[in-house]
Amino acid sequence: MTMFKKYYMKIVAVLLSVVFLCNASLYSYPDSCPVSKDTLRVPVATRSVVSRIEEYYDVCSGDYMHYWSPGYGHLHFGYWERGMRLFGMSAREEMGSRMNQEVMDRLNLKPETNATAVDLGCGVGSTARHIAEKDSRVKVAGLTLSLEQVRIGNKKSVVEGLYDRVVLMVGDYTSIPFGNNTVEAAYAIESSCYAVDKADLIREAYRVVAPGGRFVVSDGFRKHSRKLPRILDICYRAWCKGWAIPNLADIDQFRKDLEETGFIDVEVEDFSWNIMPSAVAHSLGMIFYHVVLNLFHGNWKFFKERILMKSAVGGLMMAILGIIPIHFGYYIVTATKPRGYRG
Repeated sequence: MTMFKKYYMKIVAVLLSVVFLCNASLYSYPDSCPVSKDTLRVPVATRSVVSRIEEYYDVCSGDYMHYWSPGYGHLHFGYWERGMRLFGMSAREEMGSRMNQEVMDRLNLKPETNATAVDLGCGVGSTARHIAEKDSRVKVAGLTLSLEQVRIGNKKSVVEGLYDRVVLMVGDYTSIPFGNNTVEAAYAIESSCYAVDKADLIREAYRVVAPGGRFVVSDGFRKHSRKLPRILDICYRAWCKGWAIPNLADIDQFRKDLEETGFIDVEVEDFSWNIMPSAVAHSLGMIFYHVVLNLFHGNWKFFKERILMKSAVGGLMMAILGIIPIHFGYYIVTATKPRGYRG
């Protein structure tokens, strides 16, 4: 019976994961790539609030890169439209890069200026490097709560020859270590959800962006603040807990907060269907990488890893919520700081 159970679990694992097995790959970072200590000295505000987020990404960032985006280091969903590939690692990388470009296009960085942009919740810096590669005049500073992400991202910047223009640092985007009106643009890709009070993020972005500059947010939002049906509320809470997300913003309230802070020309674009292929692949990939592979190899210790298990469950819950568009959506929000501001 024991022998049958052993081989039965392996057969099930193979059947569930054959698509992902043909795309699995690992990316190794050379030990010779240094991480500047200066980038690790930025104090993190409200550490008691964000410690769970730090721990989550310190533990999970490497796994995200191994099964999701080993080449570029995308830690966000990708943008898909008709004509693009749907399946395989290269398709996911292409969709991730396309999302980077969608955000960059909305930043409206002027080609005649040596602009500086700040990535608020930069992950391992895939978007920052994408922007620097596309425009050699732009410099990008990235803020993340995770020391592990800083180490990985700065090593990749060195490998790609971008370390003079892309630097990641440990920092809290509700207390950005820059002066007033010092950057031409700011953006947050799937990181605004980690602010307990989204207005804190908006106020800081408004403070550091120069007059005429833009703030772009790409993220999941609630479509309303009404009480969710019980089963969806359970899924929502499990997803937030699994991915260390405090809450999702109400898209209408988020827009109102932008306008009340002083931003103008606020534009909200619904990208829910564009990210659906990427979101589904992400959820299945988490189940494959975290659960199926460990079952296949008999690694029972994995199931005692609290953070990784919650992350896998969170991915499944996110997929359930994503196919019910009445309550949740994915949006890109673009806002401009008025030129007359002199704060």
